[in-house]
Amino acid sequence: VDTNLALSPDGHALAYGIDQSIYITLVSSGLTRCIWRQEEDSFTDLRGINWSPDGRFLVYNRKAKGATGHFYQIFALRPVH
Repeated sequence: VDTNLALSPDGHALAYGIDQSIYITLVSSGLTRCIWRQEEDSFTDLRGINWSPDGRFLVYNRKAKGATGHFYQIFALRPVH
């Protein structure tokens, strides 16, 4: 695991990053799946994975490559667990 572990508000799932991709593991069964995979090298340094208070979104930041260099950008995705 390359990032923090984030427990969903309902306590049913853990979200975390490995190799620039985001995974969810169900606490009750241990079932794990990748919900977002790094496809290009313009984004690196995945970090700060957190659930929204209602559990509907995961937010995280990562370094993005722009025209004038790299910068950190906040992203959100809607996992299904």
